[in-house]
Amino acid sequence: MTGLAEALHLSLAATSQLVDRLVASGFVERSEARADRRVKMVSLLPEGKRTLQSLHRTRTRELSAAVAKLPDDVQKDLSRVLTAALDHFEGLTQDAAVPTGRTPR
Repeated sequence: MTGLAEALHLSLAATSQLVDRLVASGFVERSEARADRRVKMVSLLPEGKRTLQSLHRTRTRELSAAVAKLPDDVQKDLSRVLTAALDHFEGLTQDAAVPTGRTPR
């Protein structure tokens, strides 16, 4: 749970409460890692996956519609800047390990 809290930039308590709500809603399930029962795993359930896919489609459609309203030159500038930013972030993530989990002390 610690790795998830760090990735979300939330406290451990807030992350645990969020996961509790997602479990109660049927979006995820919580289990113990086989190798170390102290480590908790959170897995996306089919309903959670469908909901995420639906949200992604909606956001993509809304963003595409908003960008389409921009003048062509602004669209080109936006594309150039976003591509440069993504290239930069990709380089950062290749250089740094992303925390995925940590066993309790």
